[in-house]
Amino acid sequence: MVLKGNVGLAEKILFNDSEVAYETRNNKLFILLPKTDYKINCLKIFLKNSDVNENSMSGEFQIYQNYPNPFIKKTIIPIEINETAQGAAEVNIYNVLGEKVSCLFKQENAAGKYDLVWDGKNQIGKDAGSGIYFAVLEKGKSRKVKKILLVR
Repeated sequence: MVLKGNVGLAEKILFNDSEVAYETRNNKLFILLPKTDYKINCLKIFLKNSDVNENSMSGEFQIYQNYPNPFIKKTIIPIEINETAQGAAEVNIYNVLGEKVSCLFKQENAAGKYDLVWDGKNQIGKDAGSGIYFAVLEKGKSRKVKKILLVR
């Protein structure tokens, strides 16, 4: 099984509730499953905390957990960007493969509080499928991430 996307965030992978080995090569995640006949009942990928530098960055910008979560039609993603944060801020929605689904916010020197609304649609206006998505607030080389669950 191969997953593409930002695989540098993978921390632990569970297959049928047992931890399995994995490796990354060329920005692809390779999950090493046992050589037996199996049925995938459950595959869980745990991501590293993206707020590694939270103490140094918390004064510049923050993304808060969306609500409602899970959601069916739309969800609100609150963000806050302080005046000290320089440069462009961007909020994108990514799927579990690391593919950009939608851009919700992109603005230069955008100090303030915002309630961003994601209607569960992709960049071309089609409904995204049920599943886990990630709201990513990026400013320069720093980012903060929140997990979102869309249920159709």
